[in-house]
Amino acid sequence: MKKCGVDFSPVKTGKGEYLLFFKGQDVDAMTYAFERYTKKLMKQAEKPSIRKMLSDFKGKAV
Repeated sequence: MKKCGVDFSPVKTGKGEYLLFFKGQDVDAMTYAFERYTKKLMKQAEKPSIRKMLSDFKGKAV
């Protein structure tokens, strides 16, 4: 977010609940920042978990 010039502020509203406030120079910068973040999350979701793979192989080895 900071690379794109978007500031954000989390505010705790309750037990485990937060509000996020975003402030940017223009809408395009904020949209670009959100798109980059979404791509990053999707890429992480596609990758298999190393720990899960290790536990699976450990179970097969025994």
